[in-house]
Amino acid sequence: MKRCINHLPVVLLIIGLIIVTGCTAPTEGERRQATLEVNREKLHLALEACTGTCLTREELAQLVYNYEKVQEKWSGAEFDDFEFKIPELQLVTPGEHKHDENTRYEITILGKDENGFETGLKVSVMEDTSACKFEEPEGLPVEEIVGTYVDEETVSVYMKGKDEDEDWQEIDTAEIAYKFTVTALEGNMIRIEVGGVKFGEGVYDPLTGVCEFKAAPDIYEALHTEPKDVTERFTFSKHDGQVQFELITVGQEDAKPTVVFKVE
Repeated sequence: MKRCINHLPVVLLIIGLIIVTGCTAPTEGERRQATLEVNREKLHLALEACTGTCLTREELAQLVYNYEKVQEKWSGAEFDDFEFKIPELQLVTPGEHKHDENTRYEITILGKDENGFETGLKVSVMEDTSACKFEEPEGLPVEEIVGTYVDEETVSVYMKGKDEDEDWQEIDTAEIAYKFTVTALEGNMIRIEVGGVKFGEGVYDPLTGVCEFKAAPDIYEALHTEPKDVTERFTFSKHDGQVQFELITVGQEDAKPTVVFKVE
């Protein structure tokens, strides 16, 4: 459950500063205080947008991904005219813990530093989930998940100049499409291929929409990489009338899942 963000306080703050300082030139101390207050509120709004409660693993992963963007922008940001900077933003996590389909997480904001800047976010496993809504998994019959799924990604190539201080420059970008094919076998067995190469086979559970299997050697041969002993989990579902699957490697549940939609 993501919290709503109200931008009114920062707008009123800026208007108030204009009214207060509009008649006379602000002193150095007033300028410093105004800069502090405006950026405290800006940082707070950015952090607040990444908080939530009753979060599933997937929702948690998305908010953590969003928070990484906030860290890139705000961590250690300095203000040339003043002797303060925003702290290095932290992410406190619960560490190893048991997880199942009913586990829910909460993201809250950490305390403030000496300049009043909030210092990051904390992820907690919720012990009391009585206020959370749990939806029963809605699987799909195997006949409905059979077909072609396409995942389109934008891949960019960057190059750094000879000068160490020079920023990385994007020199090329391309759209890449990965085609997944789901085929029904005997019983509830299904085969999944990527670009015509066998990814793996496993038993599909139409009640939960889940299929797990060990990644086939074929896919590693096609990628010219060393085989890995990993299990892939596909979770099929339907959203707004469109069938999709979420793909994640078992054991990497905190990673952001790959979501791919059925096209035919």
